[in-house]
Amino acid sequence: MPVEEMRKKLRNDLGVFLLGSVLASASLAQDVGMTIEERAFQDAISAAEKRNYAQLGFIVEQTPSVLDHRTEAGDDLFHEFRYVFHEDADAALGYAIDLEAIETLLDKSAVPSVSNGLLGTLLSVANDFDGEIDAFPINSGQCTENREEFFPVIGRLIEAGAEFGILDTEVLGLRPSEAFFYQYQLCLGPFVCGGGYERPSELVKHRVSTSTTQTERELLLMLATRGSQDLNCLISINDW
Repeated sequence: MPVEEMRKKLRNDLGVFLLGSVLASASLAQDVGMTIEERAFQDAISAAEKRNYAQLGFIVEQTPSVLDHRTEAGDDLFHEFRYVFHEDADAALGYAIDLEAIETLLDKSAVPSVSNGLLGTLLSVANDFDGEIDAFPINSGQCTENREEFFPVIGRLIEAGAEFGILDTEVLGLRPSEAFFYQYQLCLGPFVCGGGYERPSELVKHRVSTSTTQTERELLLMLATRGSQDLNCLISINDW
């Protein structure tokens, strides 16, 4: 067979194969009562559970509309990746935040436009630390691994447009915003260590500052006078 005819046959065969794959995927989604987006949504979660981030990226590329899909609770993939049960993890550990899956979405230009506690969940564990008092960054001069992992991702989420919701818990009688909580956690005195993430980008500072109310600012300053907050850290973020 001439080379050109072979090339044409290969192109035709490939086209038939790809069309068949698309139709098969659509058929499978319909068979189980799911739309293409719903099936892609479940496949994306499954990829994260397997820590197959290349597959996750491929799913987003092939079905970009999966990023617009919401659960009945109004959650998108960003929220799903706050609670991932990794297949290779000890069952006793339960669900975990998958930062790499979240970063994969950000790498694909996904916009975290739904609040629903997204930032609050990550911030709540950003300062988890099992060390002794002497090992606190303020005493040891060493940034914790947890902060170095979480705050850069939190910064990326804010830069990408993550909304600042209201916390479920109260602080001195106030239900503050996630913008307040970002500053509270980032500038928590014992954990301030001079890490690069403690000097957020201008975009992050602008969004955090403009989303912080005057009452929240006053509360942060009061906490700083009591020693729980690093004043220089707060000053560097907010437009006081």
